[in-house]
Amino acid sequence: MSIVIFIAFLALVFLNSWRARSKKITFLKFKSLNWFLIAFSAGTTANTGFIITTAVAMGYGMGFSAIVFPLSFLLGDLVYWQFFAPKVHTYAAENSIRTIPEFITSKLSGKVSGFNTLISVCIILSATLYTIAQWNAAGKLYNAFFNIDDAYCIILFSILVIGYCLIGGFLSSVYADIVQGSFMVLLATVTTLVCAWQIPDFSGFLSQSFQTFARSFVFLSENGIVFILGWAAASIGFSFSQPQILDKIIAAKDEKNVKKARYLYMFFVQYTWIGMTFLGMLIKAVYPDLKELQAEKALAIFINLNSSPWLLGLVLAGVFSTIASSAGSLNISIANYISSDILKDRWAINSRLLLILVFMGTIIPAILLVHTTVFNLTIFAVSLGAVLAPCMLIKIFSFRHNKISLICCLLTSIFITVTFKILGYSANLLYDIPVGTFLGLFANSIAYKLSRKSKSPMSPPLKAV
Repeated sequence: MSIVIFIAFLALVFLNSWRARSKKITFLKFKSLNWFLIAFSAGTTANTGFIITTAVAMGYGMGFSAIVFPLSFLLGDLVYWQFFAPKVHTYAAENSIRTIPEFITSKLSGKVSGFNTLISVCIILSATLYTIAQWNAAGKLYNAFFNIDDAYCIILFSILVIGYCLIGGFLSSVYADIVQGSFMVLLATVTTLVCAWQIPDFSGFLSQSFQTFARSFVFLSENGIVFILGWAAASIGFSFSQPQILDKIIAAKDEKNVKKARYLYMFFVQYTWIGMTFLGMLIKAVYPDLKELQAEKALAIFINLNSSPWLLGLVLAGVFSTIASSAGSLNISIANYISSDILKDRWAINSRLLLILVFMGTIIPAILLVHTTVFNLTIFAVSLGAVLAPCMLIKIFSFRHNKISLICCLLTSIFITVTFKILGYSANLLYDIPVGTFLGLFANSIAYKLSRKSKSPMSPPLKAV
């Protein structure tokens, strides 16, 4: 029965892709998405394999403290969707912009092709790492479900995702996200209820867990306010740099639809993320002896020990939904960025062939990195993408800038991110994003002033008498 449910779910996903099929794998058209499609598609691609592996593991190991993590992201989302997202859409619409490199280099004088390429490389590397994290999560969970080698799980899983992406392209991924998002909500709800039912004194468990958290949490500390502000900044940087989210905002019908989408987007992200974190806490109460290396597989281990055909089928579909929605959109975005900003018109290549090559470029490293944690891969991907945040802020708020100052801004942010990673300062708190953003903005201001002074007209030399 579980396989029947899973196959029926896949049939529904492929049917949606077929209905939205197109001849090319292309960016979404301007003014093509309403608020519901923006919220659901952006939400499903934002909530990745991270929430069904790392979020569960963090709930298992940290208890209520782990819920501070998504709530910190919520703070950043509130700021981004209230103040920044509408401006991103308006600026893109007024200037016919489709991509992040076009956004940052718009209205700059002189040649910008090299700068465009640098921005595209940052996006592609970040999105590639993020996709690798999705395949990594798929390998871990399906290995735990079926006891098949992680590499084979990644290959089989990715073939299914490639299939529906090749059929319908970018638009099909949006409609598939609606189906998959529904299963993600069911996954978070049903698994939590099933696990909670097995705890004899559920209210006592909650009370004890919260008291433990209250005793250990110190607001004015590195694990308190610093953690919250650091991850709120990470949330803003994430939203500014992830093409699978920005593409939907740019394709909105108008600014009103962007504003209207924010509440459903945040509700969906928080409900599923907190739900899976809470599930990890409950699994700890039922099975307290899982080893640390098993924590990212806790969801699959719990289902295997408590499986009914209906529950297993639902979880298989939910896991596929959570990972495939992000992996599919990310790979399509990478292919589009390579085509539009790297290859341009120099080399003609079939869009579906390019998409297959992109998939191979993320699947092979995922197999090689199969023993890396989803957490480490995701955090590095978010940090790398967020180097673009100060440049995006400069554009939407019309801070004074030119090509030289923006290049200095980006290089400063990249330097901070790489340095902090090498030194290990951002292993847990993403210090590099707020510091890199601030110093990037500062570098832009200084470089702009210096470049303007160097171009100021000089007094003519005195003639010799």
